[in-house]
Amino acid sequence: MPVPCTGTEKQLEDLSKRIEQVSEENQNLRQQLTQLQEEYRVAQDNRDYVRENYQEKVKELKSKTLLTTVLREKLYFEEMDIKQLQDDLAAAVRGNDILKCEVENVLDALSCATPKLKYLKLQEEVKSYTEMNMLLNYEINMLKKKVDTLDEDILMKEGQITILKDWIGKPFDLLASPDSLLE
Repeated sequence: MPVPCTGTEKQLEDLSKRIEQVSEENQNLRQQLTQLQEEYRVAQDNRDYVRENYQEKVKELKSKTLLTTVLREKLYFEEMDIKQLQDDLAAAVRGNDILKCEVENVLDALSCATPKLKYLKLQEEVKSYTEMNMLLNYEINMLKKKVDTLDEDILMKEGQITILKDWIGKPFDLLASPDSLLE
């Protein structure tokens, strides 16, 4: 049986129990501290991971935003180029239509001008033939005049020959007396 304790022993025993309790509480607190420190380290690691991941995501988002901006600008310029090309195409089509009309007009004018050209060529030929005809008529007239002159010369020569033939049988009087001329 336990010996009845005196007041100091009881206090010592209470203190001893209290120390044991405090020691257990201290042990529990140390375990909780260790657990909390471990949780804190995990939380820090998670925080660091989240920060890194956040920074990577921010960088990725910034690069995607920049890429989107660049692509939008490129798309805008592409759309402007397409619009310009469409405008150029429309202008080219209008120009082509105008050229087709001009070609048709030229062909119409050519079809009208072809008979005129033939007429003008024929007119030139007629003019040329007329000039040649005039020259030939002039030449014919000149030749007729020469023929007339030659005919006159021939007649004159024939007259002279006839006169000479008539004189062949008659005596020739050098002095040409008037009586001999009458014969």
